[in-house]
Amino acid sequence: MARQSSGDHAYFVIDADMVDEQGVRALVRSLLAEIGEHQQQIRRRKAQNLPVGSEEKQMKDLQKNLRSQIYRQLFTNIRIRLKHESIRPHGNLFSLNEDMSEGQREALSLMWLVKLSEFAIERELRSATSQYRRKERKSGESVIILDGLFSKLSHRRLIEDSLESLRNTRGRFQMIGLIHNPNYENDPGIFPTYLVGNVIGGLQGQGGHVMVREGSKISAGSLGRSTGEASLFHLHVEPVA
Repeated sequence: MARQSSGDHAYFVIDADMVDEQGVRALVRSLLAEIGEHQQQIRRRKAQNLPVGSEEKQMKDLQKNLRSQIYRQLFTNIRIRLKHESIRPHGNLFSLNEDMSEGQREALSLMWLVKLSEFAIERELRSATSQYRRKERKSGESVIILDGLFSKLSHRRLIEDSLESLRNTRGRFQMIGLIHNPNYENDPGIFPTYLVGNVIGGLQGQGGHVMVREGSKISAGSLGRSTGEASLFHLHVEPVA
């Protein structure tokens, strides 16, 4: 997947065999047939005055189908192994089929998602055909929103190792996690911006936000707010240069 650096404590290793020349020829015939069928479908829909979508959408749909066929037919005997020192301290590669806890599997799913995102960003940059387009894409951002992040994952080292490659994508890949775990402790090295939603004063005996000025608690009304009103606490940490 993404490039491995010498300091990585967690990464995936993917091995696969490539089909022989006969298999490649069969794949090319399959792709040509797919393209022909796609064009025939467009002609039939146009003849029946049915919507066919924009040319750009047609091309994207075709590319998606072709890419799927290539991945499925070009490679065989695919094997995925990984290193994750927080799960297997021995530091050796191990299989996804080994016994792991639910939290450990959630950590691996999260790491896989981050690595795929990192790979997709790098692929987009490499596919740019000019220096201007590469610069434009490099300045762009990919965003993903995960609800229930860390719901079954609380081990700090496990989280750090699974998300360490986020540091390599800083400024290009933004992960927004909706965390429902009340015991979660944020790591500003991974998530420099941390927001906590609650209500002012709490409800039904549950704790909530309080209003503070110069170290002393003040009433919500003095700031034009009211008890029970939704409130958002915002914390942003800038690394020291």
